[in-house]
Amino acid sequence: MEPYSINLDIKYEHLQIIDVPDIILSNKEQWFNQTLTQVNGSVVRLGIILGEFHWHKHENEDEFFFVLSGRLFIDLEDKTIILDRNQGVAISKGILHRPRAPKKVVMLMVETADIKPMGDGTDWIDHVKQKHVVTYPVGISLDTHLRELHKLEGLSVRSINGCLNQDLRTLGDLIEFYKDKSRDFALIRNLGVKSDRELSFLCEKYLNYDFPQETIQ
Repeated sequence: MEPYSINLDIKYEHLQIIDVPDIILSNKEQWFNQTLTQVNGSVVRLGIILGEFHWHKHENEDEFFFVLSGRLFIDLEDKTIILDRNQGVAISKGILHRPRAPKKVVMLMVETADIKPMGDGTDWIDHVKQKHVVTYPVGISLDTHLRELHKLEGLSVRSINGCLNQDLRTLGDLIEFYKDKSRDFALIRNLGVKSDRELSFLCEKYLNYDFPQETIQ
């Protein structure tokens, strides 16, 4: 079972004040979802998340996400939607998606009271396995600078600074280092296991990617 804390009980009745900062301060979970209140046939939920949710879809319900703080990535089959603070998006019913937050995100969700937060059915599991769903941001190239990867892929500042100190500045530089140095970024000074995993995952993703008008030698 995934380490999600999903609470479907309605925490606040109508006319009760909802203090979101107080909920954030009291939360100790990494992936926390709390139903705040019900509005007609829909509910408003608060999400405090760090990490990845699984791929899933809702067959009969649309879903709305609105970011209060942080940067939320919502992977679709053909692209990744990136939401910054005070930005939102509606995901239509039946669309396979995966929310993820490389860094802590606080968001509101609006959806029907009957929706299953974990997703409907299991058919999508085989679908994901068969397609090996991986999304690539629009405009990505070997010349994409690491600071841009911070925006596009959520690359951490710690990893970026460590690589820049090693004179690795672009995605192409990372991939070449990855191939030449036995795929071990922990060799870089001040980079630990967390950055090694993050950078290795990034390089594996793009190692055999067919970049527009570019190839990896």
